[in-house]
Amino acid sequence: MQDLQLTELLNTFDHHTPNQLQIEKILLIREEFKDLVETVYELCPASADRTVCFRKLHEAMMTANKSIVLEKK
Repeated sequence: MQDLQLTELLNTFDHHTPNQLQIEKILLIREEFKDLVETVYELCPASADRTVCFRKLHEAMMTANKSIVLEKK
């Protein structure tokens, strides 16, 4: 069991080329996050907190994309 978990974990560090449907999903997510970044930029004052927010939004977008390409078929 543990070897399977390690294999799955290591697999997340490999490159995974998305198929066309996955690319479409990734692009939709990217646009939604860009809209949110614009909203945060406009409504939140420039600050360390806003910078952290942008970093966390980027991390969330990348994690969402990863979930798409690693989806179990």
